[in-house]
Parts: sequence; C-alpha cells; structure tokens
Amino acid sequence: MRLTEHFELSEFVRSSTADKLGIKNEPSNEVIKNLHVLCVEILEPLRKFAKEPLHINSGFRCPALNMAVGGVSTSNHLFGFAADVKCSDWQKCLDWQGYVMLTCNFDECICERHGNSIWLHVSYRNNMPQRYRAFYIDKGVS
Repeated sequence: MRLTEHFELSEFVRSSTADKLGIKNEPSNEVIKNLHVLCVEILEPLRKFAKEPLHINSGFRCPALNMAVGGVSTSNHLFGFAADVKCSDWQKCLDWQGYVMLTCNFDECICERHGNSIWLHVSYRNNMPQRYRAFYIDKGVS
C-alpha cells in the first residue's frame, strides 16, 4: 500500500525483530492514517531536501514489538506518529535535523548515534499539539 509518492506502508511495518520473534506488526486503519500524515508533513519534504531516497529503520511498532526492542511505553512509534530514518554520517543527520526544525511542523526531531548506527528520529502527532522537541543523542564510537 502506497502512503505517499515515495513511501510504502511496508517500509514502516517491517522488522527483523518481529520476524525473528513471530510478532505480527499489523497497523490499524488509524495508524495507517497517522503514517500517511507523518509522510506528508515531514518525510516527503525531507526527501525533497535530501535529494535521495530515505530508508526507514523503524516505523510503526505494535506493543509487543515495542517491548521487544526496548521502546518506552509512550513511544510515538506505537501510534504511527514516528519513524527513524537511516543516515550515512553524523553531519548528514545534523543537516537533516536542521531542515526539519526550520521548515516542518514536528513533535520530535532527534539525531541519534549508537556505535556506528546513525539515524534521525522524526515524529508528528496527528490531531495533537506538537512539542517541537529537538536534541541529539551521541553514543558513538570513542
């Protein structure tokens, strides 16, 4: 199912953890609507700015999957409000974060580096006030 011009629902529900543990990560119609709005509000504009395809590391997480990956019980991922976008380097992540912060309505925009993995967590809370939380978490290789 296509959510927007450049994003498919399958990108937001696939999970190697879910596959390994036999978890059915199936979104409701409301979650699908929220993912569509996330794409319209943040991901499509970011893709246009980036001038390259965006790779979703994590999108929707059902409660069992969220628990399995150590997500917090209030995670925006549970509602289809959030996605983690893979970044090839830290500077790109910071550039993308700056773009989102300056041009998009957003709830969270967080650059994260854990070891060699780098991603931008973005969220948009559909039909709710946005909190405009932006920061970075750098637990890179020392």
